[in-house]
Amino acid sequence: MLSRRDFRHRLRATERDSFNLSSVRLERFRSDRLRGLASTVARTVTSKLDAGEVDEKFGPRQTLSLVGENCDSTALLRSEVKTACTEVILNWSDGVPPAGRFDLRMWGRSERSELTPSFHRHVPATLSFVFYCRLTSESTEPRASGTVFLNPLPQPPWQSAAEFVFEPEVGDLVVFPGWLAHRQSARAEGVPGEERVVVAGDLFFTPNLNE
Repeated sequence: MLSRRDFRHRLRATERDSFNLSSVRLERFRSDRLRGLASTVARTVTSKLDAGEVDEKFGPRQTLSLVGENCDSTALLRSEVKTACTEVILNWSDGVPPAGRFDLRMWGRSERSELTPSFHRHVPATLSFVFYCRLTSESTEPRASGTVFLNPLPQPPWQSAAEFVFEPEVGDLVVFPGWLAHRQSARAEGVPGEERVVVAGDLFFTPNLNE
């Protein structure tokens, strides 16, 4: 568990941006530590997938559970994700640390962009996240490795802002509410797929109602 001093020191070395989608905020975290972890975590995920440790395979997507994975890189990433998610929850609670239990689940994924990816949610997770480890472009389509978020509020027909496309850089960590619908960016017809390696996951926060 990070002390409050270590927590604040780590945040000072982290660049953080907010993106507003109606009343919902998406938080992007960037730091030298996260950028340094990206290639190492990508190698860990791809080597395990290449070795056949696949928990789910659906079309161009392969998924590997990292819940029990305790190698150095994934342990460091888990610590970084917990720090970022804790800051988001602190902002929700006006800076007062909430009492309760944090349960973090994450998985590695190797995938190619699809023509028609579908929106999905991570209910009942409190927060969800994506850490972008590798973005290998085979095309000039910059958005093919991104994530599309669906605006939770109805939009009038003359507005085209029903979706927000997050275009990541390697080492970016984006955190958002678990109920927010999202999908991988689609690619254009006839454009080669783009392989990317990400670590995604959910944070479940169970408050202690006795305090």
